[in-house]
Amino acid sequence: EVAPRRADDPARQAELDAIVAEAHFQLARSAQRAFDYERALAGYATLVGSARFARSADPEMPARLRDARWNAARLSSSLGRHAEAARAWEEAARMHDGEPARRARLQAAREQLAARDARGAARALDRWLAAHPEAPEAAEAHWLRARAAEAGGDEPRRLAALEATVDRVEATREPTPRARDRAARAQLALADAEVAARSATPIRVGRHPDLASAVDALEDGVRRETARVRAGVDAYEAVVPHGRALQSVAALTRQGALYEGLVRDVLDARLEMPRRMRARLRASPAIARRVRARWDDTVRGQLDARVRPVECLAVRRYLLAARLASRASLPSDDAQRAARRLAAYGEERVAACAAEGHAADPSFEALRPGELDRARRGRHAGPPATGATPPLADSW
Repeated sequence: EVAPRRADDPARQAELDAIVAEAHFQLARSAQRAFDYERALAGYATLVGSARFARSADPEMPARLRDARWNAARLSSSLGRHAEAARAWEEAARMHDGEPARRARLQAAREQLAARDARGAARALDRWLAAHPEAPEAAEAHWLRARAAEAGGDEPRRLAALEATVDRVEATREPTPRARDRAARAQLALADAEVAARSATPIRVGRHPDLASAVDALEDGVRRETARVRAGVDAYEAVVPHGRALQSVAALTRQGALYEGLVRDVLDARLEMPRRMRARLRASPAIARRVRARWDDTVRGQLDARVRPVECLAVRRYLLAARLASRASLPSDDAQRAARRLAAYGEERVAACAAEGHAADPSFEALRPGELDRARRGRHAGPPATGATPPLADSW
């Protein structure tokens, strides 16, 4: 049009407004499909910013303007213009009611967070959660609130938001895959925080009158560290029921690392020789050597007896992580770490620990022949031992 056409008849004027508005809308959509995003955004802006269209009597005009604002907000988000997208989504929310308005405001908070406005995102999410505590998107809102708290350095609020994320998903009858993923990630983050809050205490056994009392003190220290590790293992165990392979592999691998840390703590225990044995060191050199040898054998035997079962627990956790990662085709850092630790233990040790696990629990599969074989980069591990048809790459 050369200039806006005017009509004395309100119905005719509404018809003219509809024609021009539809032209702007279709031009913007065509530009968007042609990847001319700047022109598309300009077309949508013309629609929603025009006073003519805002006061038009066309009954379809409000819906057309809402669609234009929504499309502009989605396009801004896709382009990574987060601050602009946050404003666009907030304006879209004001033009909608009910579920669309709720979703738009949540998206606006997400864009604020992506724009590194953690404080503004936190305020927006707090308002959203206060207004919609039972909404289907509440778990996502709690997850975003945890991220905002982390960006703002508010650790207590982050932990509370993570717990709320898990609680909300567990209270949902049929959570979506995205919600289950958020719950698994939140549970893993909570477990990491639980482990970080419980630092290891070195096992130190001072002088005791005799060997029996020294061994008792050693057992007390081992029990203390075992309780600390057990709390972390239980925290990671809560990740697995959420059914997300990536987080389950991470949880299993970190359980194995906790058990290995307990082994190191026990082996690093420091025990002072009991007073009665030290008194015998002042005898002849031969007696002193026998006393020291007996003491070293006793300490080594006590420590080895306590760490070998724990070491097998670590091996079995790493084996479970490697198996899950293999079946789910997850080349994650945790999966690679589990594979490296299994390779460090060696096939014989892994097989023995797996056999112990199978004897205690028949559902735990024993080590299969060649299961720990790892191919060089760029190659597969070769045909399976079952004699099945090899991959096509072998015949090229």
